Amino acid sequence: MTLLAPLAVHLKINWPEAHLFVANKFLPKYYKMYRQSSCGKLFKRIEEKIIACLEKYIAAEPNLDEIPDWLNANYNYGMIFFHRCDFAKYIHIFQNVEKFRQAMMKNHQLDKLDIEFIPLYFATGSVGIPENLEAYIKAEMLGWRAHKKLILLLDPKISVTNRCYLGYWSRYVTIISDLQLIKLLSPLEKCLTAPIGWSMSFHEKILISHIAIGIIQGRWDQEQRPPLLTLSDEDYERGWKCLKSLGIPQGAWFVCLHVREAGWNDDVDSNASNCRNADITTYVPAIKTITARGGWVIRLGDPTMTPLPKMPQVIDYAHSDVKSDWMDVFLCAECRFCIATSSGLFTLSSAFGVPIVATNFLPPYAMYCLSCRDLFLPRLCWFKGKNRFLNFKEL
Repeated sequence: MTLLAPLAVHLKINWPEAHLFVANKFLPKYYKMYRQSSCGKLFKRIEEKIIACLEKYIAAEPNLDEIPDWLNANYNYGMIFFHRCDFAKYIHIFQNVEKFRQAMMKNHQLDKLDIEFIPLYFATGSVGIPENLEAYIKAEMLGWRAHKKLILLLDPKISVTNRCYLGYWSRYVTIISDLQLIKLLSPLEKCLTAPIGWSMSFHEKILISHIAIGIIQGRWDQEQRPPLLTLSDEDYERGWKCLKSLGIPQGAWFVCLHVREAGWNDDVDSNASNCRNADITTYVPAIKTITARGGWVIRLGDPTMTPLPKMPQVIDYAHSDVKSDWMDVFLCAECRFCIATSSGLFTLSSAFGVPIVATNFLPPYAMYCLSCRDLFLPRLCWFKGKNRFLNFKEL
């Protein structure tokens, strides 16, 4: 393929796999240059090359075995137009994907199984990813999509981001961990995995996922429905036992604080995620405001973060010995509200119905995912050419 695929593309030979091979060869460089904001002439040439190759590959409709590669090609194809802010094209791409998926399932009678698989990255990716799953489940409860039994195939040897949090979703998703059954179901998983990380389909309409999340949450709020998750008695009891060991009296109210920093998963050469980070020291006035009113502040995060200075009624849980997956869940579920930056951890609090104070937020479209209980403070952006801040419409 290394020798023949580029030649086939150059000679415009009708060989879909060759076009996919060449596109996949250029994609890592494309994404790296995009993250570095290196969008010059070379970037444009690479972008156009990828588009041309992916269009050739996508035009050749796949068989059942090729579905995962075809869906991934459409994802990368769509993301190029997402980066260009051509959202109409992005939506059009995923409308075609959904039409093809529905037709394929009907043609092969897969629709009669009434099952869908959840992508593995909902268990292994960033902790905020289940936000899409939450919206997908709510859409069914609202009658906006047909009922499907949701299944997650999870090899027990695979590392899970937060196993306790995943356990709470087992009320709505059947988690299969038997290796023999996983082997039997894997061929079906390739065809019947719901691509809800990119876009969502309901009422025969395709929407970008974060817009879909907002519309679903809006109706959920209007109907005054309860949160999908509630803290178990076991986690409640052991959580408060742990808080008392840290000096927080039973029944005291506390606020969670999570200020994103670069240590967890930012690429060292990436500018794309740095705009989501913030300086924890700028939150000290907020911390003191809470403690002055009798509350406690518990700082969430990981041990790579900048330590907090010692302050009364403040626990730097990110650097404590009691940090665990279940305690993360307890704190997010039991706090009075959560002060958050543009990172996925606050979605745990949202899933349990806890209000969010979203601060320093970029990208600003994240506000569409919030509920009527929440406050949203976007990070302001400076317009270099006009020497002023962007207004909200421009932002």
